[in-house]
Amino acid sequence: MLQYILRRLLAMVGVLAVTVTFIFALMNFVPGDPAIAILGPEKATVEAVKEIHQKLGLDDPFVVRLARYGWNLAHGDMGISYRTQEPVIKEVLSRYPTTLKLTIGSVSLGILLGIAIGVFSAVNQYSFFDRLFTSISLIGVSAPSFWIAMLLTLCFSVKLGWLPATGSHGWQFWVLPIATMGLPKARPR
Repeated sequence: MLQYILRRLLAMVGVLAVTVTFIFALMNFVPGDPAIAILGPEKATVEAVKEIHQKLGLDDPFVVRLARYGWNLAHGDMGISYRTQEPVIKEVLSRYPTTLKLTIGSVSLGILLGIAIGVFSAVNQYSFFDRLFTSISLIGVSAPSFWIAMLLTLCFSVKLGWLPATGSHGWQFWVLPIATMGLPKARPR
């Protein structure tokens, strides 16, 4: 069991390294200059752009920048946010409680509905409702989350006005996001 866990952890590190490298390479080939995006078009003089390039190491070769980014990332340094001038890790951690609430809520909903539907389908095997729940579960698993989110928002926020479409300051704000993420997981096992 311990060997299995270690193999999975090593595989996870490999997948993470490949993903980071791929995304870093993609960002390297995106048109535009990060220095101009940081400064804004009105403040982006040639001297200011050159100064940002030197400060951030944007003049270095791709491999050097990738190695520096990987080293910093491995040591927990994600850099500084250009918008807020705060460490990125602080920005990420400040949003963690909301992510945790959403994750716990959606997984709980998926488990509870999945067990209920699974037990009902097992007791009433091959009935109309068994086939209906299986079909709905198949559609729910196949449908992309953004499509489910749009349908739920359109129905319960726009048309019926029962739930707010945005926000996070009360239980009613959490219903649609939790349902969006939890319903596709609610399938009989």
